[in-house]
Amino acid sequence: MNLERLQTWLLASLYMVLLALILVTKKPLCIDSSGVEKIDRITAEKTESIYRCSSQIRVPYSSYFEQNKEQLEDRIESVLLFLNKIEPLQNRFKITINETRPIEFSIADNNLHIGSGLLDSAGHLERGIFKMWLAERVNNKFDQQNLFSEVAADFLFYAYTGSLNIEDPLAKVKTKLGVARWPSVLKSKEGYCESPWKISEHYLSCGSIELENELSSQAVLALSLRPLLTSVWVKSYSEMSRRGQIQFLSQFSRYLKTQNLNSEKVIETLMTDAHPLKQGMINIKSITDFLNSSNLVQSQKEFREFYARLAINLQQSGVNDSFAEAYFDYLFEYPDSLSTKSEFFKSLTNLANKNPNLQIAVKDQDQIWILPTQSSLPLKTFDQIKTQQQIYFACVGLKDIHIDQFFNQAEKLLLVKGCEQNKKLDFASLISGGVRGFSTQNKNLAFIQFHLPSFEMKAKELAHIKTSSS
Repeated sequence: MNLERLQTWLLASLYMVLLALILVTKKPLCIDSSGVEKIDRITAEKTESIYRCSSQIRVPYSSYFEQNKEQLEDRIESVLLFLNKIEPLQNRFKITINETRPIEFSIADNNLHIGSGLLDSAGHLERGIFKMWLAERVNNKFDQQNLFSEVAADFLFYAYTGSLNIEDPLAKVKTKLGVARWPSVLKSKEGYCESPWKISEHYLSCGSIELENELSSQAVLALSLRPLLTSVWVKSYSEMSRRGQIQFLSQFSRYLKTQNLNSEKVIETLMTDAHPLKQGMINIKSITDFLNSSNLVQSQKEFREFYARLAINLQQSGVNDSFAEAYFDYLFEYPDSLSTKSEFFKSLTNLANKNPNLQIAVKDQDQIWILPTQSSLPLKTFDQIKTQQQIYFACVGLKDIHIDQFFNQAEKLLLVKGCEQNKKLDFASLISGGVRGFSTQNKNLAFIQFHLPSFEMKAKELAHIKTSSS
């Protein structure tokens, strides 16, 4: 019995010695990174930290960092390895992970502050590192630097991953390329905050009524252009040959550093206009002028090709020189106050969702919705609205409508008698089968279709006859 006790004591002693040796020889918790100086984690109880391994700073044990540091290292070092092929970061940076404010995000002086919710959602940490890299290289005197840096960070993220799926941690939706078109890309503050394209820094502001006032109308107007400009940039880059893409990326840092608008261009970008559409176009023009301002555009074929493709793709996305003109495939007009909760509005939103390649809008007496978004823009946003097919719901009799008010606005006009908002109508049949299909699916509806150029021509002929006879 004494022998058994002795053996048990010896085994226990040996175990304690081995455990002590492991604790003495074990590598301290640290981040094995070429760019990170320190990572802090803030919780309700305490703040935990780890430093870069080469600093040899010992820290108290943290089960969080024990379990997550390898994943953090992989995400961070993978981005830094990609950037090193272009040009390394000039400065080390610090990361703060905030568990108490999960959707907070900020970057200042090489400090990346990210909430745990954004950290766990695709893209936000990586884009934060790209934005710090860009901040070292983009001309900070450029008036649209914020918008440009966001779009450039999107491009780098796409070049790094081959896709651009930035996740909204609250709505669990992701960004999609190639969907935004001009002018439907323009968003109100509400529409911007509903979109997964809002920048990481604005999640907290969008989620708080008190903080929402921090979002200025000018900032929202500029940043709502991000999905359009990013999509056009990515498409232009993707259309280049693989060799051209490699050359473009290898010179990208130099491209950024040599961008510089002359004084005349700077004055143009500083000019503001209260008209949202015009201001949006000025913002787009300032970005494209900035992209064209590097001497690499003139000296290297890859950058000439990129800029040429950019201009073409902008035009294909609806951007032209007609600042305050909007064009839609289908425009539904309700000449009274329209409720977004009505069956009429819901059916049109569903129609737009099922036909993403068509520009569909609905307007009432005061505002216009570029569907499928449920946030509106005031009608004064546009100097002129044109459409291929206009559908006008007459609250008065059809004979009381003056057709000439639609001249130079639409090619085809469908006048529908009545304006009941909660009456279910089949609008999909109009797109798939034209007026005949619409008539078949809406048999109890009174309407009449006009081909407006022909009607206008006949009206002018009759006016000439009337003038002669008088």
